[in-house]
Formats: sequence, C-alpha cells, structure tokens
Amino acid sequence: MPTKHKKEFDVTADKTVGFIKKFFDEIFKRRVVVKDKKGKILIKIPLIFIIILLIIPPINWFMVIAFLIALVIGYRFILEKKG
Repeated sequence: MPTKHKKEFDVTADKTVGFIKKFFDEIFKRRVVVKDKKGKILIKIPLIFIIILLIIPPINWFMVIAFLIALVIGYRFILEKKG
C-alpha cells in the first residue's frame, strides 16, 4: 500500500502572506506528465493550468471524460515536482 505524504501548516495572521506565496510556489513547481504505453511523453502540463481549467464549467466535463478515456487506453499520469 503506498504511503501518504501530508504537510500541515500552522498559519497566523502575520504569516498569511508568506504562507500564500509558499503555497502557490509549491503549485507552480508541480506538473502532470502524460505518457503512452511505450513510455513516450505525450504532454507536460503545469498543475496550476489544470486547476484553472477544472474551475471553468464547460471545460471541466471535457477534462474528466478525456481523463477517463486515457485511463481506459492505458496512458500513465505522473505528478512531477521541479527542484
């Protein structure tokens, strides 16, 4: 069973701005890589871009359907962190 990694942050009013900057910095460091069955990289997408697209109603259903089709076909999704 895979281990879960969890980060907890205690935030006070004077540290809120720093916390928000650190939070978005962590999001911008991550990206999703989609590979086919042979391991060929098809696309690399910044995680923040996916989060923004999931908020937009007409696009979010398309993304869910595309994700399910990719799973059925056998594509792999990898979450990478830069640095």
